Amino acid sequence: MQEKLMHEFKNEKPKSHITLHTSHNSGITLVALIITVIILLILAVVAIRAIQGDGIIAHAKNASSSYKNAQTNEQLTLEQLLNGVNEENAYNTIKKVNSPLLKTGMTPVKYDSTNNYWVVTTEEDP
Repeated sequence: MQEKLMHEFKNEKPKSHITLHTSHNSGITLVALIITVIILLILAVVAIRAIQGDGIIAHAKNASSSYKNAQTNEQLTLEQLLNGVNEENAYNTIKKVNSPLLKTGMTPVKYDSTNNYWVVTTEEDP
């Protein structure tokens, strides 16, 4: 019987046992929080400086005015080219065709469709 009691005593767990809990800090420490706030403030200052002054907004305004100037210059260039084309290829109301203005050294010709060849003409020839 003693053996039986000894066996039970060995297998029996004590009813009041002390367990040690190790501390696992899973929260944010005050130092980590302060460092994070300082980093965010530095980033905010850099972002505000990039936007203001000689930053993004100033570059956007310069780009807008440059675009408007380029658009105006392009429109003027197109009008000059169109006027040049209209002067070179004036519409002849008598012949009902576009007739280029003859420059020095140019010979006026027209195509004779009945005989299938080109004929040298004068500027006044209808």
